[in-house]
Amino acid sequence: MDQKEFNYEKSLFAMIIKWIDKLFYLKSNEKALILQMAYEYKDKVSELYTLYNNFMKEEGETCSLEYKDIKIQLAKDEMLKMLATLIDFLEEVLPLGSVVELNTNFIKEIFGEEQIEKSLKIVITHRFLFKEGEKEYFPYAGVRYPIGTYDNDKMIHFTSAAIEKILQRGFRDIEEEAYICVMKNEMLAKNDMYSIGFSRR
Repeated sequence: MDQKEFNYEKSLFAMIIKWIDKLFYLKSNEKALILQMAYEYKDKVSELYTLYNNFMKEEGETCSLEYKDIKIQLAKDEMLKMLATLIDFLEEVLPLGSVVELNTNFIKEIFGEEQIEKSLKIVITHRFLFKEGEKEYFPYAGVRYPIGTYDNDKMIHFTSAAIEKILQRGFRDIEEEAYICVMKNEMLAKNDMYSIGFSRR
């Protein structure tokens, strides 16, 4: 692929624009506002997580989002789904071979309180994992470092929120960026999927 023909950010926002256009419950000025938020928060995804978590804690069936003097009021489920998808679009996807340290709370979920470990290092070996017919996907799966396998070759599935620290990034080039765009377009824009970290079942 000719590097001059592909720009990751340009391709990403082309997908986001198409996705926003499909949000039939938003008015045209509200759609423009969500796009503006995408541009402004593309390097501050953690702030979108905070917004999402605040809406999760709210009681009632509707939520209001005020930004740049425009107020968007939606059903709570619609607001959460919209923010979750925006986060999934904007969040960095680590390359294969990256080594990460998982946070303590996630380790407790895997091993339980009695077998808690201070740290768990994982090599990312798979991404965008889902079962046929499901709307949720795991952004990552990997194996334990430095062993290479865990519990009879079972992979550990996890989300970005489970990552405490990035210890080593894997190789990234234009093919990697193009692949990420293809997967995000297929899963988020076309099939309305979302990271399992946003599951509310």
